[in-house]
Amino acid sequence: MAEFRAAVIGHPIAHSLSPALFAEFARAAAVDLDYSAVDVHPDALAARLSAWRDDAGFVGCNVTMPHKERIIELLDGSTGAARATSAVNVVRRDGDAFVGDNTDVAGIAATLDAFGFEARGAAAVLFGAGGGARAVATVLGERGAARVTIVARTLARARTLCEDASKRHRATTFAPLEMHAALPPAELYVNATPLGQTGQPTCDLLPENARASAVAFDLVYRPAATPFLEQARVRGMKAIGGFTMLLEQALATFDAWFGFRPQIDGAARARLERLAA
Repeated sequence: MAEFRAAVIGHPIAHSLSPALFAEFARAAAVDLDYSAVDVHPDALAARLSAWRDDAGFVGCNVTMPHKERIIELLDGSTGAARATSAVNVVRRDGDAFVGDNTDVAGIAATLDAFGFEARGAAAVLFGAGGGARAVATVLGERGAARVTIVARTLARARTLCEDASKRHRATTFAPLEMHAALPPAELYVNATPLGQTGQPTCDLLPENARASAVAFDLVYRPAATPFLEQARVRGMKAIGGFTMLLEQALATFDAWFGFRPQIDGAARARLERLAA
């Protein structure tokens, strides 16, 4: 048996890239880690966590749909990032306690840094109002964006996210809009919806007035060339795919569990990027 154990939970979960990511991390860090994908029905979530609490070698789990919000009430505590987004994507052991965190926030921040985007004073348009969108809104608010327009199919969800974000980031204006409404010009457009993901429908999100100098960031990582990014490239915009965010949030998860980040070289990154495509 491996010294440490971890998992990713969801329903369904067979599509997850996390086992490949953490196998690469464990090799690079020389950590004896058994990481598995575990399909957990929502009705079995509490029992699954209870079983893992009794396993001293279990360091934590990644959390994906549909558990990101439901799991909060089953944990012993949460970090500021988890509270800000009202979503947990990683659970870590702290002694006998299970603590919820949200490393999507760190992953999004690291991605914007890697591509040199300065959010302070910028205008952004954010498509989506779910957990990913909440993480983006948190990063943009923390970094002093001037205005974030949140676009969702259901206006009420966009309004709720705007209200929550406005309470935490008073220097940023958050404004809700329905999908396909006329959008204000922006320096950053972010797709935080499943649109364009493999197996999901797509639609043209970028408005006609999107400038070539703007940046398009898609949280979707599969396929690598999403319709949103292809649309941006046709307009001459800088296009940022979701793989960097996926990798960075996973590295932040490993750090939460073991207290350091593994060093991933270019060859390992290329292998993982091919798996994600």
